[in-house]
Amino acid sequence: MPVHPGPGRGCMMDGSADRTRPSCLIVYGPLRGGTTLLRLMIDGHPRLSCIDETDFLVDHLHHDEDGWRYDRTELEADRIYRGSGVRIPEGLDGRDAFRDMVRQIASASDTLPVLMLHRRIEVASAMVPDAAILRFTRDPRDSARSAIGMGWAGDVWHGVVPWIETERDWQAFAATEPAHPILTLRFEDLVSAPEEGLRALCAFVGLPYDPAMLSYPDHTTYDAPDAKLADQWKRKLTPQQIALVEHRVGDLLPGSGYALSGAPPPAPSAWMQARLRLSNRTFVWRDLIRRYGIADPVLRGVGRRLNIPALRRGPERRMDEKTVKYLK
Repeated sequence: MPVHPGPGRGCMMDGSADRTRPSCLIVYGPLRGGTTLLRLMIDGHPRLSCIDETDFLVDHLHHDEDGWRYDRTELEADRIYRGSGVRIPEGLDGRDAFRDMVRQIASASDTLPVLMLHRRIEVASAMVPDAAILRFTRDPRDSARSAIGMGWAGDVWHGVVPWIETERDWQAFAATEPAHPILTLRFEDLVSAPEEGLRALCAFVGLPYDPAMLSYPDHTTYDAPDAKLADQWKRKLTPQQIALVEHRVGDLLPGSGYALSGAPPPAPSAWMQARLRLSNRTFVWRDLIRRYGIADPVLRGVGRRLNIPALRRGPERRMDEKTVKYLK
C-alpha cells in the first residue's frame, strides 16, 4: 500500500506522525468504486467523522472575478446536502463557507472530519490545502459492471464513464505535484485484507487503529469484507465486455495501477458504438420510468436541456423523495 508524502511532509506508518495533524481527510474515489463500504468502516472509528457523500461541497462552488462563490439555490436543492445535517453559514462564502461546513462534519472537537468525494479534487484541494488525501481506487471493469446494476448505464461502455471522469481528474491533479500527503488504497486490497488497509489509513492520519471500524455489519445492511468481491469482472464479464471497457479506458488503465487483461483491445466499430448509445438510452429511460413514472423524468430532462431551473426543480425534488425510499 504505497504512501506518497507531499513535498516537505512525511508520514510514519507506526501510528505516529512527523507532520501537523491535517484539518481533514479527503477520500477521493470513483462512483461504484466501493466508497460507501469504506465510509462505513471509517465512521466506525471514534475519532473519525464521516457522514454521507460530500460532493455537494464542490459541486455548487464556482470561481468568478470576485473569487469563489456558492450557488446557494442549487446547493439547497441538492438531495445529499439536505439530508447531511450540514448547513452553509450565513455571511460566509467560498473558502470560509467550505471550511465551516467541513468543521460541521466533525462530530466532536477531537474528531477528524472526512470528506467523501468523487469529483473536483482540485477544488477541494484548493479549499483545504492542509488536508490529507486518500486516493481510493477500484478496477474500472468492476466499476463499469456495478453501474449497470444501479440503472445508471445499460452497458459497460457507458458504465465506465464515471470512473474515467474521476481518474482523469485525479491524474491531472497529481501532475501538479500537490503538497498534500497522499495515501493510495485499492478496493481489492481493502476487501482482501481489511484490517491491514485500515491500519495503514489510521497511521496515515496519526491515529491508532480501532477494531470498531469493522463492526459495521452489526448495524448496516452491508456484509463483512470478502475477498471474493475483488476482480469480479474476471468471472462476470464476457471477453467482449472486457474489451469494450479496456478500449474506452485506454491509457488511464495502467496509470491507475491496473493492467490489461491481454492483448490491446480492438476499437469498436462506429456501428457498434451507435447501437450501444441507443440501447443505453433505452435502458436508462426504462429504469427511470420504472422508478419514478414518466412525467417527472421528462420534465426534469426538458428543464435541464433548456436550462430552466424552475422547470426541473419540482420534478427533481419529487424524484429525490423516491430515491431516498429506494436507497433505504
